[in-house]
Amino acid sequence: MPTPAVLANVERQLGIGIYVCALPEREYDTVCTLATKKEFTSYPGPSIPQYIEGIHKPVDALAKSAIRKSRNKKYKQPGKEINGIITRDGKTAVAIHFKTRVELAKNTTANYARVDQYKGYYLFIQNKPLQKYAPGVKVKFNTKLTMDNAGINSMYTMLDSLIGNYERKPGNGDRANALITNSCVEAEFIKLIE
Repeated sequence: MPTPAVLANVERQLGIGIYVCALPEREYDTVCTLATKKEFTSYPGPSIPQYIEGIHKPVDALAKSAIRKSRNKKYKQPGKEINGIITRDGKTAVAIHFKTRVELAKNTTANYARVDQYKGYYLFIQNKPLQKYAPGVKVKFNTKLTMDNAGINSMYTMLDSLIGNYERKPGNGDRANALITNSCVEAEFIKLIE
């Protein structure tokens, strides 16, 4: 028997749904692809260290790119309006158009999405679980990059670092099965209640 989908309520930014490691429950068509050159790190000056800021800047850049494209005459045609973006890496995205009109979909399922699972944890990235959950342990990692740990260069290496720090913490007791994060720099590891 297949595992039931774990759902999240997706937040809207700049008027569009942002689906990070999640797929909308509503039917949609792909409109176009997007990419950003924004980095997860900041480089404040000519000397090391750099700092990991998380996924905010790249995801915001993708959303702004989708908004700019939606103003283009080509995408103002019926069936081409951009209602959301789906990204799995924070650097590239697919712009989508929902098959049902947003105005007509005022029911509570309009912003629902199925979340991805990574290394045994459901990922609630910039969204919130619909299920009840037991709060858990908050974890973050050192955001200061030095020459020896500069390998944190993608959303998944940030997630790997968070998961590794959580699993190394003593006394985790009732093991978490999900994490909630807005930035991928810090996260709350939670236990979904079935």
